[in-house]
Amino acid sequence: MKYLLFPLFSIFFSITLNGQVTSLEYGEISAEDISYSEHKTDKEAEAVVLYDIGKSTFIKDDEGGFDIIFERRTRIKILKEGGLEYAEVNIPYYHEGNNYEQVYNVKGSTYNFEDGKLIETKFKNKNLFTEKINSNWDRKKLALPNVKVGSIIEYTYKIQTPYIFNLVDWEFQWRIPNLYSKYEVSLVPFYTYSYIVQGVSKFDHFETKLSSMERQFGPAKYRDMLHVFILKNIDGFKDEEFITSVNDYIIKIDFQLSKVTQMNGAEIEYMSTWPKIAKELEKRVDFGKFIKKSEKAASKIPDIAALEGKTDKEKFESVVNYVKSNYNWNGENRKYAQKSVNELMKDKYGNSAELNLFMIGLLNAVGIESYGVLISTRNHGKVKSDYPFIHFFNYTLGLAYFDGKPQLADATETLTQPFRIPPRCINDNGLLINSDKIGWVDLKFNKPSKMKYSFDIDVANDSIEGEVELSADEYTALYLRKKYGDDIEKLNTALTKKGYNLVDSCTEIEGLEDINTDYQYKFKVNNPAEKINNKFYISPFLFECISENPLKQDKRHYPLDMHYPKIQSYVTTIKIPENYRIDYKPDNFHVRNNLFEMKYNILENGDELQVTMSYYFKNSEYLQTDYNLIKYYFKEIVKHGNKKIVLAPTDS
Repeated sequence: MKYLLFPLFSIFFSITLNGQVTSLEYGEISAEDISYSEHKTDKEAEAVVLYDIGKSTFIKDDEGGFDIIFERRTRIKILKEGGLEYAEVNIPYYHEGNNYEQVYNVKGSTYNFEDGKLIETKFKNKNLFTEKINSNWDRKKLALPNVKVGSIIEYTYKIQTPYIFNLVDWEFQWRIPNLYSKYEVSLVPFYTYSYIVQGVSKFDHFETKLSSMERQFGPAKYRDMLHVFILKNIDGFKDEEFITSVNDYIIKIDFQLSKVTQMNGAEIEYMSTWPKIAKELEKRVDFGKFIKKSEKAASKIPDIAALEGKTDKEKFESVVNYVKSNYNWNGENRKYAQKSVNELMKDKYGNSAELNLFMIGLLNAVGIESYGVLISTRNHGKVKSDYPFIHFFNYTLGLAYFDGKPQLADATETLTQPFRIPPRCINDNGLLINSDKIGWVDLKFNKPSKMKYSFDIDVANDSIEGEVELSADEYTALYLRKKYGDDIEKLNTALTKKGYNLVDSCTEIEGLEDINTDYQYKFKVNNPAEKINNKFYISPFLFECISENPLKQDKRHYPLDMHYPKIQSYVTTIKIPENYRIDYKPDNFHVRNNLFEMKYNILENGDELQVTMSYYFKNSEYLQTDYNLIKYYFKEIVKHGNKKIVLAPTDS
C-alpha cells in the first residue's frame, strides 16, 4: 500500500487519463448522462459515480474564530437493481458537549428519461430524518424518490463544523466505479495541515494557488490558499473475504492539523511525535489522570482489597473479571473517557475507554504495573506508525506486566477469556502510552483456534442416521458462545437451515459454565440417503464443509487477513450396511508447508469406514503474493470436503 505524507502547499503534479467527464454543475444533466448504460471495463457495475465533488472552506464564527464549511455534491447513474441502494444517502455528523456540527442545504433529485423527456423528481426536506449512531455521532438520512434502473440521482449538502482539528478527509474510491472525484481545500494562513494520501502515487491533477479575493481577520489581511486534488476513472473497490477494513486499502486522503499561527506571529505546533503524544495523554483528565483516580478509588472496593497475598496472575485475572462482572460496556469504542471515575462507579456502565482505564488503575493498585495502549479496531483500519496522527486510534486497551512478560487486557466483554482481547481488537500494533518507554505492542494472536467435527453415521432404512458433535476452543469458541450461547432452539434453527433433519429433543450444548473450556454441542440426525440405482452416495462431512471457494478474484492487491490461525478437522465413521461394499472412495491427499497444512485420509476397518480431513492455516495474515496458493488450498478444501463415498450391493 502506498502512502504519501505532505504539508499542504508542497507539491504540484499532473497527469492525463482517458475518459470524458460530463457537466459538473448541479442540476445540469447531459445527453451523455442519460445514454450511459454500462461501465466500459466493469460490466458488472451496478451503478457508477458520474462525479463526486467536495470542498472545505473556512468562515469566521461568532466567537472570533473560524468554522469549517464542507460542501458535497454527487451524481450517480443506476445501472442495475443492486445499484438502487445508492439512492439511500447517509450524512454523519459529530457532536461533543455543547459543540455540534450542523447539516444544512440538503437537496436531492432523481432524473428519469420518459417518453422523450427528462423528468425530475425532487427530494422533499420533510422526508429528511435524523438517526442516532452513538453518543457522539448522528446522521441525516434521505431516500431519493422514484429511483429505478436507468435513473440518475444527484444530491448536495453542507456541514458546518467548529472542529478545526478535523479537516474533512476525502475518499476518492467507492465500491462502484467513480468517473470523476475532486476535493478542494481552501485554507486560511492561520492553520497548516499535513495530509496522507493512500492507494495512489499521483493525482490526475493537483494544484495549489492563491485566491484572488482578499479577506480580513482582525487587523490581518490575507488570501486563502486553494488546494485541488482530482482523480478520474477510479475502479470500484472490490470487496473480498479476509480483509480487516476497507479503510486500510481504499484510495483516500487524510488530514491532520500540524500548526496554528496566532495573530502575533507565535506558532503552536500540533504535528507531534509519538513520545509527545504519550506525555500529553498521561496529563489528560480523560486518560492518564483517569487511571490515577481509578487507582485511588481501588481502596473503596472490597473485592480489590481482598486480593492482597494472591499471585500476580491471580490478581490480574480477578481484576479483569471484577470489572467485567460489575460494569457493563455500552457498546461504544472510545480512546478517551467521557465520564468521571465517580460517575462510572455510580452508573456501573461506560464506554470501552472508561472500563479499560478503570481496569488499568485497579491493576496498578494491586501492584501490577499497567498502562494504556491506544489501538485502532479492525473495522477502523490499521495504524500507520510512521505518521503521528492521533485520529488513527479509536480504542484503548490495557497492558499489564507480571511474571516477566506483558499481557494485554480488556474488560468490555464477559464471554472473552481474561487473558484474551476481543476479536475486534486483533489488529497490527498498538501504541504503549508510557512516556518512559514509548513503543509499539503487537496485537496479533498467533495461537490457532480449533474447531473439530465428529460424525458417527449409520446407513439404514435408506436413511443417514447418526450423531454429530462439535468442539471449539479459543476465538472459535467465543464466536459460537456469542452466536448461540445456551439457546438450543436457535441452534436447531441454524442446523435445520443447513439441511439437517433433527431427531427431536436430542440437541445438547456443553461448555457454558466456564469460558476457559471448549464450547461443544451435539445433535442427532435422520436424513434421507442419496440412493441411485441401488447405490448409496454419502457425503462424509454432511453439511459442515464449505461448498465454494471464498476467494473469487483472479488477482489480489492487498493481504489476506485470517484474523488468527485456524485449524478445522473432521472425523467420520461410516458403518457399512449389511450386504453392501465400498464401490468408490477418493484418494488420500496431503499437503504441508510453512503456510498451510491439509490431510485427507480414508481407512477401512471391517464393516466401518473412517474418513478424516483437517486443514491448518498457519498464519494470521498472508501476503498478496501468496494469494494464488491460498486460493488453490481453498479449492482443495472444497473439492475433498465434498467428495462422496459410494456404497454398492455386494452382488453387483
